[in-house]
Amino acid sequence: MIWLIGLCVLLCCLYLATGDDFSAEAGSVSLLLVIGLVVWSVGGWLAWRQQVLFKRRVEAQQAEASAQHRQLNQLYMALSQCNQLIIQSQNQQALFDQVCRIIVHLGHANLVWVGELDHDTKQVRVASAYGSGLEYLDQLTITADPSQVSGRGPCGLAIVSDHPYWVQHFQTHPVTAPWHDKAKEFNWHSAAFLPLHTEGRVIGCLALYAQQPQAFHENIQHLLKDMAANIDFALDRFAVEAQRTAFRRDLQISEQRAQLVLENALDAIVNIDQAGRIVEWNRAASQLFGYARADVMGRDLGEVIVPSAYREAHHQGMLRLQQTGQSTLLGKLIEITAIRRDGQEFPIELTIVEIERDDDHYYSAFIRDITTRKQAEERIRFLANYDALTGLPNRNLLTERVMAEIEKAWDQDGQFALMFLDLDHFKDVNDSLGHRYGDNLLVALTKRFQAMVRPQDTICRLGGDEFVFLLTEADQAMAKDMVERLLKVVELPVIIDQYELTITASIGVAIYPDDGLDMESLQRNADVAMYRAKQESRNSFRFFSNHMQLQTARNLQLVNGLRHAIALGQLAVYYQPQIALENGQLVGVEALLRWQHPQLGFISPAEFIPLAESNGLIIAIGSWVLEQATQQIQRWQQLGLHKMTVSVNLSSIQFRDPKLPALVKSTLERYDVAPDCLELELTEGVALENPMGAVTMMDALNGLGVRLSIDDFGTGYSSLSYLKKFKVYKLKVDQSFVRDLTTDDEDKAIVIAIIQLARSLGLKTIAEGVETPEQQAFLQAQGCDEMQGYLLSKPMQVEDATAFLLAYPHRH
Repeated sequence: MIWLIGLCVLLCCLYLATGDDFSAEAGSVSLLLVIGLVVWSVGGWLAWRQQVLFKRRVEAQQAEASAQHRQLNQLYMALSQCNQLIIQSQNQQALFDQVCRIIVHLGHANLVWVGELDHDTKQVRVASAYGSGLEYLDQLTITADPSQVSGRGPCGLAIVSDHPYWVQHFQTHPVTAPWHDKAKEFNWHSAAFLPLHTEGRVIGCLALYAQQPQAFHENIQHLLKDMAANIDFALDRFAVEAQRTAFRRDLQISEQRAQLVLENALDAIVNIDQAGRIVEWNRAASQLFGYARADVMGRDLGEVIVPSAYREAHHQGMLRLQQTGQSTLLGKLIEITAIRRDGQEFPIELTIVEIERDDDHYYSAFIRDITTRKQAEERIRFLANYDALTGLPNRNLLTERVMAEIEKAWDQDGQFALMFLDLDHFKDVNDSLGHRYGDNLLVALTKRFQAMVRPQDTICRLGGDEFVFLLTEADQAMAKDMVERLLKVVELPVIIDQYELTITASIGVAIYPDDGLDMESLQRNADVAMYRAKQESRNSFRFFSNHMQLQTARNLQLVNGLRHAIALGQLAVYYQPQIALENGQLVGVEALLRWQHPQLGFISPAEFIPLAESNGLIIAIGSWVLEQATQQIQRWQQLGLHKMTVSVNLSSIQFRDPKLPALVKSTLERYDVAPDCLELELTEGVALENPMGAVTMMDALNGLGVRLSIDDFGTGYSSLSYLKKFKVYKLKVDQSFVRDLTTDDEDKAIVIAIIQLARSLGLKTIAEGVETPEQQAFLQAQGCDEMQGYLLSKPMQVEDATAFLLAYPHRH
């Protein structure tokens, strides 16, 4: 539309220019119109282009999160297929070939290979490989000898250390230096190397190469470890089968040797004749079933080791073997249930082979107790779908049920609710009492939750203190009722030992289909709503809204911008002067952080400071502000501005950082600035989050000679018993009390009380936000020591602040 209008105006101007009576003045007007239109069009295009770029960044970040989720699901599929393969594979080579194919086909790696270790030469031979870049392996020399360069690579280290080795940046990692050129040629960016075992001994390595950096995050690592463990199980089975084959061969060669092997075999070996009667019973069989050899010789095998429920089937099988000489069991590895002498049933792994020698014809049964393995397999199946602590479904099972619910709701045009519940300040329980109490609290709350939901609903624990509720066929009204009841039930005290624990929760709710049509959208939006409840009030709930999505996108943009704001020169320190009320003398300035975003403009500290704190950026930003302020003190002193204090605000995370005193000390020494020229401000709430820790930190800072003050005093809930222990020399009266000081009697009373409290404790007071002479006069009359605010000056850039300070008539 913009270009069409521009074209029309341009044609009109050309028409006028070609007219007979077209004057020079009219030509000038036309030219100005054309220029204005071009500028306006280009500006509109640039604005449109910026919106498109922002939308693409957000969509790319969302796509990345979805890709990670799909990647994890694919690896779960790979693990499942490998487990099936382990059961079906008949030999080691077939297993290796299929494992490599499965991993590559499911998309987590571009090249997978299995290397076998020669324990004599320490060389690693490629036994099987699949994927792109197979020619890379033709040129590859790997050893497990640490004295050689190729033995100090990730594969050699994994084999020698018997631990997985993860390389998230293959082309730059020092361990992979000899292979950097090849990695660039084949575009490998990350790799994983997992040792493989037979009977507990490392026999080789499973290697995966991916073309994405950092492809093997923590969840992927856990699944790959499980896959390697399952491959180890299959290799053990092949080894056992090889032993049994060797035994059968030895049995035919030498009766004496066979008898020796029989008695010393780890597996129970039972020989039966064609009628099913026991003719041999080795020592391992006695230990496994509880019968001495003499007790079972000549007895029917079914009566001795087969549970009563299966004896008829065993009898029919023996009849078929006697009549036809054939059995579905011969030569196969099967799992069945057996019974001990004391009546205890247990699972066994059984192989029956037919032995013929001269006139002898009998059957040998090789039996192994697999109780431990079955328990481990059951545990693996449980952990794949359930939380180990609470027994609740985990993320994997939740995903299956949500997908099923989406399909049902789609077919029936229905609704359901997905709710994220996060406990408030749960970390305090673990930190103060220990993880045992935290775990017991989670178990107690789980029982309460289970008593509240319907059988068709699902409660999931994602980990930590996060729970997810899937309410089937639930609309907003039903979800609201459930949320309100959940908040009340969480608040009920939990008694653990001598402690009565009380906790609250924050809950976010997303409704299908209004808040998302797929699993990822519903989870993300419920999570966004939960964090909004936590940020705004805690012990509350929020339903997702589009406004939250916009705020989340903005927060993401701000956090990404903050990561580079210092390097790009977008952050700046402003300074606001402070004077003594008694004589108007300049006493110092407050350093205030400002951010000018190139697209979003000025960002309020009230918006970006909490984001920096929650994303771990505040330590670096706070250190930079301290550096800038200290350096500025040095510069001002060089200009003759002595005996002036610069105050710097500390965030709660900075104040809890044990490295803070060392940082302050080294910064002051680097710029040769006296400690009493620096004042560190912390809010009342920060000081009282952990009063004893605050006292320790204040003592350390005070020991350096740095001044400390309490900012925004009166807005929190101070404990006077701790306040008197704090090594502070000044209280700052919050501007919310100063704003209506001359008209609000309550504000007057609060300000007077703060000034008198400070005086009684030997502390100074400074009022911020002073904007009128009347406010200044009242504060001066009440004995307030210092002030700052727009009446004196707004916060200024360093150049303007320097000019102001040098020109101020009452400076030292």
